[in-house]
Amino acid sequence: MPNKHNASRTLRAAAKWAIVSCGLFNSVMWPCIFPLAVKGLGKFTSQGSGILIAMVVGGAVVPVLQGFLADKLGYRSENSLSPTRATSKYETLPPTPST
Repeated sequence: MPNKHNASRTLRAAAKWAIVSCGLFNSVMWPCIFPLAVKGLGKFTSQGSGILIAMVVGGAVVPVLQGFLADKLGYRSENSLSPTRATSKYETLPPTPST
C-alpha cells in the first residue's frame, strides 16, 4: 500500500520544479515576447515598453512586500487563496511521538 505522505511530498516537489521551470522558460522567451509586444505601437513604443518593464519589476517586488506584510501582520492560512489551502485541511500528518 503506497504511503500517502510520500506521495504528498512527491507532488510538492513536482509543483516546486514546475514553478521554477516556468520562470526559466519565461526568461528564455523574453527576448521574443518583448519585441512582439511593442511592435506596431508607433509613438507609444516607449510607454508600452515602460509598462512591460513595470510589470516585471512588480512581479519581483510584490511577492517580497507580501511576505513582509505576512511576517509583520501574522499569516493565517485560512485567509490565504493558496491552492494548497483546500488540501491542507483534509490532509492528516502522522502523529508525533510523545516523549
